[in-house]
Amino acid sequence: MRGARRLPAAGAALRRAAASLLVALALACPPHAAAQSPDAADAPLAQRVKAAFLYRFLAYVDWPANAFADSASPVVIGVAGHDRDVAEVKATIGERLVNGRSVLVRRVREADALSGTHVLFVTRAESARTAAFAQAARATSTLVVTEDESAFAQGSAINFRIVDGRVRFDIALAPAERAGLRISSRLLAVAQTVRTAP
Repeated sequence: MRGARRLPAAGAALRRAAASLLVALALACPPHAAAQSPDAADAPLAQRVKAAFLYRFLAYVDWPANAFADSASPVVIGVAGHDRDVAEVKATIGERLVNGRSVLVRRVREADALSGTHVLFVTRAESARTAAFAQAARATSTLVVTEDESAFAQGSAINFRIVDGRVRFDIALAPAERAGLRISSRLLAVAQTVRTAP
């Protein structure tokens, strides 16, 4: 890329940071994370890997200042799905911190307001409602993460998929930008694909 040639040191630093992030993400993605069956994306281990990704995403997304009530407010991950999906994310993330904030996980239903929710994981069980969730997310600076092939057309910003037996993800920048979010170039560098067009 032209910018990388003008600033070789910065380009090298970015490549090193991206490589480090890829290693960290790979550690969360064991090779058997997906089974060979059509239900592979719903396998318990794959769901744990996705939950681990959700936590890691938090460090690479910038929310506008008004997305938090104050400096002590938690980062909230909403999960639209079955009870087991919510329980899996809660169990995987536990009581961790990100940038000094606690991380809370709560269940979200279609009628729930998204205010105060920073990441919304719409599971396959709720994929028919992705468009409605994505529309509501634009007004609340909520990052919408999904696991359905058609989710980008409905407004998802990050979508999980299985590649060579591992959980990977694609990123669409336009939905994130509409929600007032900025995704770090380090996360973009390890995405399977990045969609820049609206």
